[in-house]
Amino acid sequence: MRRRVLTRAADRAVASLVMPQSKRTLCLLLILVVALTLAAGAGRANASDAETELAYILVDAQGGTVLEENLADREMPAAGTARLLVALLTLEQVHLDLFDIDDPVTISTEVAALESGLLRLDPQRTYPLGELLRAILVAGAPDATLALAEGICGSLATCFEMMKRRAGLLGMKATRPPPLTTARGEDMGSTTPRDAARLVRALLAHPETVRWSSLPGIPFADGPVVLRNTNSLVGTIVGVDGLQVARSGSNCNIMATAKRRGSRVVAVVGGEAPLERCYERAAKLIEDGFRSFASVELVREGETLKVSIEVDGGTVEHIAPVATRSFSYFQKRNAPPTEGPALRYQLPLRIIAPIERDAIVGELIVEMGGRIVAVIPARTPQRVGRSGLF
Repeated sequence: MRRRVLTRAADRAVASLVMPQSKRTLCLLLILVVALTLAAGAGRANASDAETELAYILVDAQGGTVLEENLADREMPAAGTARLLVALLTLEQVHLDLFDIDDPVTISTEVAALESGLLRLDPQRTYPLGELLRAILVAGAPDATLALAEGICGSLATCFEMMKRRAGLLGMKATRPPPLTTARGEDMGSTTPRDAARLVRALLAHPETVRWSSLPGIPFADGPVVLRNTNSLVGTIVGVDGLQVARSGSNCNIMATAKRRGSRVVAVVGGEAPLERCYERAAKLIEDGFRSFASVELVREGETLKVSIEVDGGTVEHIAPVATRSFSYFQKRNAPPTEGPALRYQLPLRIIAPIERDAIVGELIVEMGGRIVAVIPARTPQRVGRSGLF
């Protein structure tokens, strides 16, 4: 259509050559206005096309199966990635009993003076580790991030190296975490939607993550200031309970997770577009995921396994362990049956009494596409004493 209009304009230009001078000038001016208008329209269309070409991915949080993706390996600024990596390192060290959630964290003068600080931390006092962690997961507080980085690693430089190693172990091969510094810097690092989804899935292994990232707001340090959740999807889209929204210049970066009917998805959206467009895409991904895919439960928490272990010297001869947690996977609705995940057991043939209740006696291994996607501990459902008098 645009080519047809331009052709007609060119024909008029040729015809104008035989017109009187005044009419020829007016005609040329009109042709120029039409051409400029068409060029401006084309520019707006191209800008709109570029804006809508967002990079995104939707994955099954448990198995890691990709449900939908577009440009999922395209690099984007790693805004928010450093915060979540520090949160992950902190949670992992807490679960290893290297730190306690109530441990006091000292604030350095450099962190307290951070210009982009949200909390206005006081270097004359300490803050509970858990409170700083909540400030990261709810409000993405940069000063809480640096305070925890120093607290759990000893220095920002050491924590930066730990972040890089942890990202590598997660398979985030395309991610370059931004440097941890109290100074303003232009280096925001880089990541991809696929890598960011791996990071979110690692965080979801810790129940504290969504327990805190789902909060609409939290008071900090018993003060009058309430930190508002920066993720507008929380409380507006059914099931969304986290996780992170960040901006880097004109780029947006949304890492969201949602749970419905026991199944969970992770959506990551990034690109050069208004934040509202990124929110719209993330919300659509989540809705389409739950609408287009059905959750299939492979094993349920507390379910008795169809295997038994011989008990040596016990009050019972055999015991059937139970699963410690559930595992579900997504399958496209109305699709022909396909080979699902494989479930195998790693359990001993015989155990010796006495055996305590809830003792871990083995594992369930879930494999999909030739790779292990979940390891579920198996426990004893009851206590088994020794037989006889001794």
